[in-house]
Amino acid sequence: EARKAQRKLAKDPSDSELGKLYGEKCIDKSIIIDKTRNRYYDGKLAAAKNDPKKTYRIINHLLDREFGANKLPNESEDSIIAQKFSSFFNEKVAVNKSFP
Repeated sequence: EARKAQRKLAKDPSDSELGKLYGEKCIDKSIIIDKTRNRYYDGKLAAAKNDPKKTYRIINHLLDREFGANKLPNESEDSIIAQKFSSFFNEKVAVNKSFP
């Protein structure tokens, strides 16, 4: 419901009153998402309270320890990384141009 109201207000950002209301709806949506995420992980941690392995797995996931290691490129040369990024970007642009 908060997302629906936010989208409706995002269509006409020229009105300052609507812009203010849009900002408030964005904050409301963020609060709802944060509360939901907190309840979710509270439940997961409560279910795993007697299992230290599961508890650490949940904490490591929250801290992005297991997934964060693979975010950096493996290439050592900057030019290779730049070339891969350029080709990826060009492919995405070509695909988007093909849509009507």
